[in-house]
Amino acid sequence: MAGRYGLLLLALEALWLGVLWLGARGLGQRLPRPVLLAGFALPWLLLWPWVSESTRLLVPSQCLIGQVPGTPLVVNQDPYAELSDTVFQFLPWELEVRRAFKEGRLPLWSDLADGGSGLWANPQAGALSPLAMAARLLPIQHFFFATLVLKLATAFLGGWLLARRVGARRLGAWLAGTSFALGGGLLGWSLFPHSSAAAFIPWVVLGAVQAWRRPRPRTLATTALATAALALAGHPETALAGGLLA
Repeated sequence: MAGRYGLLLLALEALWLGVLWLGARGLGQRLPRPVLLAGFALPWLLLWPWVSESTRLLVPSQCLIGQVPGTPLVVNQDPYAELSDTVFQFLPWELEVRRAFKEGRLPLWSDLADGGSGLWANPQAGALSPLAMAARLLPIQHFFFATLVLKLATAFLGGWLLARRVGARRLGAWLAGTSFALGGGLLGWSLFPHSSAAAFIPWVVLGAVQAWRRPRPRTLATTALATAALALAGHPETALAGGLLA
């Protein structure tokens, strides 16, 4: 990720952090400038290998070796082949969702994906996922990278805010936000919609705490928006778990 697309993603992330800042204010919380800067920088520090090499994409495409006619067979197979869902499912679905929006219609159905399938009824296609919608401003080859940048920033800031709200000191809040963003729940499923949903869980839990303690209209409205973002993120099971935790 370099050049004009890198600059575009930087601007997109800054805008996204602005939305999160407004969300924090809507829940009666403040995001200090150092925390915002850390949330902005953390994804780029983690993903630096994909930033420094402009031709390296965050897509486990080696799983295509041996699948496409004419490609060579290799002895040392990709150790991350279990992530092949990203190539065989998520990318085709995303391409069809983008094609529908480009044609000015809702992605209700695709004749091509899976031999014909309803993208609108497929949560993991993420037709209305807030993170996916934002990442669609970039080309498809940078979709996973852009989505991961946004979800890591969302998870870090949400984890920090929730920790502070339930009584953690500043150091504890930094540890909570960092460990949540870089933990197995996010990075273990980094290219899957599971992590897109998980990133919003701290925000929904924080909203539930605030709505219970101070049920103001602004708090209730922000909590409703956070819950909608969690529900649309692309993985109903993770959303259900987050809702039960809240």
